[in-house]
Amino acid sequence: MKKIEYEAHKFESGDWAVQITYQTHRCNEFGKGDRNSFHANNGAVLFSCAGPAVSKAVAGLFYVRGKNHTYDNDIVYLSDDAFRRFEAAVAQYNTEFADQPECLTEPSDNLNPLGHSLELIPAGPFLMGSIDADKHAYDDEKPQHMYTFQEPYWIGRCPVTNAQYSAFVRTGGYENPTYWTKAGWETKQSLNLHGPREYKEPFSLPNHPVVGVFWYEAIAYCRWLTALTNGLMTYCLPSEAEWEKAARGPNGRIYPWGHQPNPKMANYHNTNIRATSAVGSFPAGASPYGCLDMSGNVREWTRSAYESYPYVAGDGREDLEAGYATRRVLRGGMFRGHDSYVRCAFRYASDPNYRYYDIGFRVVARLT
Repeated sequence: MKKIEYEAHKFESGDWAVQITYQTHRCNEFGKGDRNSFHANNGAVLFSCAGPAVSKAVAGLFYVRGKNHTYDNDIVYLSDDAFRRFEAAVAQYNTEFADQPECLTEPSDNLNPLGHSLELIPAGPFLMGSIDADKHAYDDEKPQHMYTFQEPYWIGRCPVTNAQYSAFVRTGGYENPTYWTKAGWETKQSLNLHGPREYKEPFSLPNHPVVGVFWYEAIAYCRWLTALTNGLMTYCLPSEAEWEKAARGPNGRIYPWGHQPNPKMANYHNTNIRATSAVGSFPAGASPYGCLDMSGNVREWTRSAYESYPYVAGDGREDLEAGYATRRVLRGGMFRGHDSYVRCAFRYASDPNYRYYDIGFRVVARLT
């Protein structure tokens, strides 16, 4: 993506006149606002976009929040303090995201039959794991290392909801062995399962994340979703690496929004909700790529087996047929988790047949 470019002129009064000359097509890279806005993670800058303007002057407006600015057409007049915040925000964007490829649009309806909101995660490197200086880090998060994706991928903006999962149940997903791994089908049959474990409201509300599903059920849902596209799109659980990059961006944020915990950004212990919340209820806590609920709400299954770092995709940890004894990794913390449990790098190992009221999942997708 092209760097954001601007021209600035300082008046004798100390104020600034600023005009954007080039701006990226995808404007929500700091994870706040909708698809037509770019919002710096420090809350200082919000751009209103005027379409795919990577190769032409932007015709829209931009403004800096607060009372220390005025604007006229595509020129904004800023106080010196506001300009410094604007300058820092643009520099952060250009450093973190400008070298990444242009993002694609979301898959068409025939490739995304349930309308999962998906965010595209670009190819390229990111910092995975924790450093020793993180006082909350556990040994299994170390060493921090660079991992590189050769291709981009889509990931669910939010966890799968009860409403979405119920379509899998209603259409016979629990009766068709082709969607299940061998160990998963044997487990489902032995337990006589016909749906997820049921919990009372608010856990059962349609717009809350589905919970009470074990790893095999989540894999079966993804295979069913793939079948709905006639194999044109492949859905699966994210790997640990896919999940973590989507949660923290390329530069190793501790939380999706930054380096400090904040109960206004996610549903976890300090938020005091004490139950699941509707997916996407904390938009201010979005990741750099716009993903929501990456911290708190529910722990999320990944497809990865629990192995030591550094992460190596080809060492067998992504084998979906590994069997009952292979523990799988949960990510993201949960509504009852403390600060350390909702960090982007936190890992939790679980038996694949474990079901609980704080465990859900989200999907990743690629064109087949």
